[in-house]
Amino acid sequence: MSPNGDVHPCEAFKSDKAVSNINQHDLYYIWQNDKRLNQLRELNKYQISNCNNCSQLENCKGGCPGQRWLKHKDVLIGPDPGCIEYEIK
Repeated sequence: MSPNGDVHPCEAFKSDKAVSNINQHDLYYIWQNDKRLNQLRELNKYQISNCNNCSQLENCKGGCPGQRWLKHKDVLIGPDPGCIEYEIK
C-alpha cells in the first residue's frame, strides 16, 4: 500500500496505475473487486506466452508475476527475468 492509500499486489506493481485506494474502499471490497488482484488470482500458467510450452513450467509455474510485470509490463508475457531455461533456448 502506498502512502496515499493506493493498493498494489506487491512492490513490483507500484509503477502500475493503482485500481483501488484504501481511502475509497475497505480492504475486503478491494480484495474481492480489484481488477489486478483478480487477474493475478485467475492467472493460468498456460496463458503465459513464452512459458506455455516450456518443459519447466510445472516446476516454476511461470515464475513471479511481479517480475514479469516489471520486465514486460504484462503478467501474461514471460518469462520471468530470472528464468534460466528461457535463456538457454
